[in-house]
Amino acid sequence: MGVSPNKVSLAHSDPSGKDVAYQRKMLDKGVWLEFDMIGLDITFPKEGIAPGVQETADAVAHLIELGYADQLVLSHDVFLKQMWAKNGGNGWGFVPDVFSGLSGGARHR
Repeated sequence: MGVSPNKVSLAHSDPSGKDVAYQRKMLDKGVWLEFDMIGLDITFPKEGIAPGVQETADAVAHLIELGYADQLVLSHDVFLKQMWAKNGGNGWGFVPDVFSGLSGGARHR
C-alpha cells in the first residue's frame, strides 16, 4: 500500500531552491513543495542559514513560471515574540502582503 504523491507535502523546501532539477522531479511526480521558512532569519547549527527572502522569492517565481503554482504551499513561522510585527518582526501578514509580490504570486492569481 502506497501513498499517492499528490497527498504528499515536502516541508522545508526553501533550502533546495537552487536545485531546480530536484524540485521539478518531485513536482512532476505530483508532490507538493512547501516553502515554509519564508523570512526565517535563523542559523541552524551544523546545517546553515535559512535562505534569504529574495532567494526564496526567486525560486518560487521560477517554479510559478514553469507552471507549478498549484503545487506550492507558502508559509512562515511566527513562533517567537520577536517575530511578531509589534516587536519588529515580519508578523502574520508577511507572506500575503509582501512575499507574494516578490515571488510573482500577484501575477499568478
